[in-house]
Amino acid sequence: MLPSFDALMSLETMSLQILSHLKPPAESTSVSIAESPLVRIRDLSLLSSHMPRDELRSLLRSVQGQQLTAFAVRHVATNLSILAHYQADPSDALADQIDETDRAIFMTLFDDYLKHDLIPVVGFDPTGVLVKTVPVGTCRAFDSYDLPDCSKKAQLFCSEHTSEQWWLKHADECQFTQSKMFHFYSDPKNSQAYSDEEMEAMIDDFWKKFSSWQDRPRGDQLLSCLMCLDIPSVEHLKTMSQRDLQKAFYKKSLALHPDQGGQTEDFLRLKESYERLKSFCR
Repeated sequence: MLPSFDALMSLETMSLQILSHLKPPAESTSVSIAESPLVRIRDLSLLSSHMPRDELRSLLRSVQGQQLTAFAVRHVATNLSILAHYQADPSDALADQIDETDRAIFMTLFDDYLKHDLIPVVGFDPTGVLVKTVPVGTCRAFDSYDLPDCSKKAQLFCSEHTSEQWWLKHADECQFTQSKMFHFYSDPKNSQAYSDEEMEAMIDDFWKKFSSWQDRPRGDQLLSCLMCLDIPSVEHLKTMSQRDLQKAFYKKSLALHPDQGGQTEDFLRLKESYERLKSFCR
């Protein structure tokens, strides 16, 4: 029996965990976009700090549980992003996206950054949450794949990136991957509105364009992913179909599954290797 989506949520706690991965603002000088590093926080890191270990292991035993926990992390990140935008544009359209009580609590999260004219910007990738800071008054367009950093002046988004205001659009009007993901993860109902197969297909569709994305494994990392799924070589991998790779994943997951005495960390490493190798298959 899976917990309800609401039972997984502690918005303030997890938001603080996300922001804690950023380097605290320095007292001295302002930070340019180029100087602000992009931080990747993996799902497991946030979930391990957020949930009892046994409860997390139990959830991760099923595909549905994995999807539910991943959705919970990204829903929190979406709300954190909304609040950062709301700070600059307290419009009804943004206010409608989040509970009034949560707004009041969360606004204090940005105090230390605003003192230094900075604001956190949040995004996603297939394995976790991405976060960085940008100067207040700078375009917040942020997508580590589709969009380069934008240094144009803007309250939220410059004229070139107004399409990133996903809360003003229908899902099919969102242009870039991050805005599509924000739109999807903003609605808790989406965590249970689809079957396992539909959810997996939808998430795969979000990321299919990244067949050559910057985190595609190379060198030793690629070798590690291949070894994780018992695939002998890249050449062999390129002859495999997506279905063949899926079978290899299922076969190996039987041995590493927590129900069979495997470690949660090993199982998640297997799943991450599987996701990263998809782009090589025909």
